[in-house]
Amino acid sequence: MKSKNKLLNSTILVMIAAALTAAPNAGCDGLGNPVILPLGNITAVQLFEQTNYTVALSVESAVLDSSTVASVNWVFGDGGGFVEGPNDRATMTHRYVAPGTYSVTAYIFGSAGYVDSLTTDITVVENDDGEGPTPVPSPEDFPGAISAPLPVDDATDVAVDVEIRWTSGILTDSFDVYFGTDETAVTDATRDSDEFAGNQDKSRYSPENLLPDTDYYWRVDGVNDLGTTKGDVLHFKTARVPAKSKNPAPSTGSTSARIDVELQWTAGNRATSHDVFFGKDLAAVQNATTDDDDVFQGNQTDTLFDPADDDADVEGNLLPDTEYHWRIDEVGNGGTTKGDIWSFRTAPIPPKISMPAPANGATGINVAQILTWVTKPEIEEFDLYLGTDMVDVSVAERGSPQFQSNLAVTTFDPAELLGSTTYFWRVDSIGRGGTTKGDVFSFTTIAPPAQVVGPFTPVDDASNQSVNVQLGWNAGAVPDRRHNSRST
Repeated sequence: MKSKNKLLNSTILVMIAAALTAAPNAGCDGLGNPVILPLGNITAVQLFEQTNYTVALSVESAVLDSSTVASVNWVFGDGGGFVEGPNDRATMTHRYVAPGTYSVTAYIFGSAGYVDSLTTDITVVENDDGEGPTPVPSPEDFPGAISAPLPVDDATDVAVDVEIRWTSGILTDSFDVYFGTDETAVTDATRDSDEFAGNQDKSRYSPENLLPDTDYYWRVDGVNDLGTTKGDVLHFKTARVPAKSKNPAPSTGSTSARIDVELQWTAGNRATSHDVFFGKDLAAVQNATTDDDDVFQGNQTDTLFDPADDDADVEGNLLPDTEYHWRIDEVGNGGTTKGDIWSFRTAPIPPKISMPAPANGATGINVAQILTWVTKPEIEEFDLYLGTDMVDVSVAERGSPQFQSNLAVTTFDPAELLGSTTYFWRVDSIGRGGTTKGDVFSFTTIAPPAQVVGPFTPVDDASNQSVNVQLGWNAGAVPDRRHNSRST
């Protein structure tokens, strides 16, 4: 009989180079899926201390980072069909009913779905003495130590909402996770210690309520049916909280902000994004959280924000002569720093124009008349409307035929007007507080002169006239007025 000690102290690694069926470009598709190595194979280890013909299978050595493997489905090649593997595990144990050579296929899945498959021929052998399982396991049969920890050991500026990840060791069924702020306590911790965070089958762990600028220590032990392999103690330090935002524009206390104002500020040190709060209620803005949809405007990376008020007449603008409050909370790896409350008041609506010329209702206006008016300093520009229908001019907007021009001056030349026609015109005032619709004014142009009438001197087609002839005619509109012209 062959020596049982040989069976107790060694494990037969059965990994025969096999037909690798993975596609040449298998691996990462930019969505976090595992990258399959060019010469990657399924690794098979026969577990002689367990029931005969039990084999541990793994694809961990076939991928660049086994922590990216979401799951592996298996076909063990013994006629048992398709077997779904556990989530976040790149390993699987299977018992064959007899020794022999089997074709094993592993279907590898990443976070975005199926990636590719590997196929390997493995050989299962009889125990040396043929008497079944041996009672004492070899050291190689215990779980392997974890690898590729994230964050890496002694990492700094780690986010307080970090998710710890690692790559499982071979033959690991689950993990005991230990976490705390005392290195010695984490090193010596057992399942009865406060530092024990639980046993789990996933190779990731999200600690809660981490403090900024704090040292943390963690340890992951591999566990299987034979025992536990204690992991190394790893360390990281969380980031400092970001500084407050500053330099608001408009400045707090401003009383003449535009109704289309764009808010700006300077980011605080260590801030990577910004939570924006805005509204008319000071207490609501002061106390708001990101769950308050009526005040919280969203998180953004820009230090510019275009506010709007649903009550404003123009979509996307604010109300005139209204006080608004805003707050910028700075968000970074070290958490969130609540900002100060800043306030401003929008400018009032601009006044209407005055002293229109020609005056309202004026008649006998020259067809070459230039329109003028008087304004106030707070008016920046004007929209002028002109037409022959009072209602049309009254309701006209910039897209209407009656809209003539946007002006920065207080005069407008409408070009030559028609004679004996009543015109209506309106000038809207535009300023920081918005637009004030102007009154509708009217004027009537003078009638065009009548055509001249005879008798004409000299008569039509006259000949032999003196070189000093005097021309004569009669005005059609005013028969008793004669317009004479002499030519020599």
